[in-house]
Amino acid sequence: MAREVRRPEGLLDRLGRAAYRGERPQAWPEELRREESDVSDRMVVLAGLMVAGTPPTDSAALDAVDWYYRAANQYGGVDAAVFTALGEALAGEEDTRTVFDDVAPGLAGYQREAMTAYAQTRLDAGGA
Repeated sequence: MAREVRRPEGLLDRLGRAAYRGERPQAWPEELRREESDVSDRMVVLAGLMVAGTPPTDSAALDAVDWYYRAANQYGGVDAAVFTALGEALAGEEDTRTVFDDVAPGLAGYQREAMTAYAQTRLDAGGA
């Protein structure tokens, strides 16, 4: 039986609860609300690769997590170690992992593996 991919709903609020431990701001900045749909789209694309059996080391998966690297890099220099740690944190934190795994079971771990592969092949090699 094929695994199902579900589009995340209320993504910003759900991730915000995880990040703020339930004490999130009353209203999210409009810029974040605009990005919410884009992040949801990217989660669905990555989940689609996973359920299709694409290895997390495949160039399609690496291309899919490139966006996460570029987004994280807006806040400061992100090297291979930091990007790998970000993937570990997303998969390791129960609340965040649940958000990803609600899109498709196992997505958090798949994304962690893809982010690690990205760091090893594109950042350690000086590619990004």
